[in-house]
This record gives sequence, structure tokens and C-alpha cells, in this order.
Amino acid sequence: MKSLATLLILLSFCNYGVGQKKTLHIYLANCDSIYYFEGDNFEAKNLIQSNLKDSNFKYKLLNSINILTHNVLLKPMTDLCPGEEGVGPILLSWIDQLKQKGVEFSVSITDSTENIFFDAISIKEEVLSSHKTELTIAKPPSPPPPPPLSSLIGKNKKALTILATGGNKFYYYNGSNCTILNMVDLKTLKQTIRTRVKTTKKEEIIIVLKSTQEATFKSILDILDEIVASGTPKYHYAEEDITETELNCIKNYKNK
Repeated sequence: MKSLATLLILLSFCNYGVGQKKTLHIYLANCDSIYYFEGDNFEAKNLIQSNLKDSNFKYKLLNSINILTHNVLLKPMTDLCPGEEGVGPILLSWIDQLKQKGVEFSVSITDSTENIFFDAISIKEEVLSSHKTELTIAKPPSPPPPPPLSSLIGKNKKALTILATGGNKFYYYNGSNCTILNMVDLKTLKQTIRTRVKTTKKEEIIIVLKSTQEATFKSILDILDEIVASGTPKYHYAEEDITETELNCIKNYKNK
């Protein structure tokens, strides 16, 4: 009973803490400045200010926001910026970063006291209406995917390509020539992988795993587990689709 009472007290304390979030007011003001203060009532003496382009200031401010203890009010002010895009894109950038942090926030209008101090008014409605799309920043295009690991084998005769098939049968070949296949069981294959990794320079280690339709999911996982356990460096192994040439190599091996 005592432990239950203690738990109830702790839960009450936690619930109280969650309900006591602090409000952080962030002003994106006059096209060139950022101000913020923590609290409920606006007081000019509590404002902390910097230039909107001060990335170090922005970084520190973002990292000081605790998602468990802070609510954020974003307050963009005046979009009349000669020769500039205005506060709109800046507001959208802040929204995007707060979303990424999981911070609870809203875009808020300013009251008369704030308007007098900044000699400006909130432009919330103008900003939101001029950006009809979702309030996210366009991300740069993703870099092209890296080339398949098998394309990097070249003349590397230490490279190991494993072909998983059904019935506890596995094939492997060295380098880029699949006409010289070796057929082994899982136990022998595991030992082959460990020996190859131990006897090959780190920069030359390449292991590519491919499978036919007959291969079981368990057998593929067993091989991948062994590749990792053998100490194969990250990015030096990959699972790829089997090629028609490799299927023909298996077929020719069986017909010998």
C-alpha cells in the first residue's frame, strides 16, 4: 500500500508538471530582428534580441526549447521588406524546425502593447494566406542512391558473392566471374565468410548476398547475421537482386 501511495504522489507530481508549461514568445520582427522572452505578460525589459541571420543565436534558442516544458508562440511582424522576400519564408522555416523537434507551437497575432513597442503589427493572416501550401520548407532533392556494391567489384578477386537457394544449398563465387561456382551448406558457408573477412584487407572486403525465389527468409537472415558477426565493415556488404547471368550459372552448375 505504501508503494502504491508513493506511485500516486509521483503521478500527481508528473501531471502537475505537464500542466505547467512555460510560454516562449518568439518575435520575427521588422524583417531583420528576432526577439524572445519567456512568460505570460509582455515586458520590453525581458526581451532578448539578435539579428535574424545570426545562425548561432538561432541554434542556441532552438536547443534551449524543451518539448516537455515549453509552448511556443511564433509572432511574425510586418512583411514590408524592400528588396526582400519578407518574413513569410522565415516564419515557415521556424515552423518546419519546431515540427522536427516535436515542439508544441502556434502562430499568434500580437496585442496593442507589442504593436506599439515594435512599431508594427502582426502579419499572421497575410503570411498564411500568401502561402497556400502546407507550412513546410521545401527540402533539397535527395542525393542519387549509391551504385550497387556489386558494380564496385571490378578486378577484386577477394570479393565474395553468395547465391542463396532452397534446400540448404548455397553457392558462392569470387570476383566477378560466376561461371566458377562453389556449392556449400550453411555451416561451410559461415566458415567461408569468416575466413574471407579475416584474410582480406578491410578496404578490399566486399560481400554481396543474392537469393533465388526458392531461398527461405530464415536462410537469408542466417547469412546476414553471420556477415555482421564476422566483423564485415558497414557499407562493405549488401543484399542485391540476383541477375539472369547468375541464374544461368546455377543452372549450368546443376547440369554438369
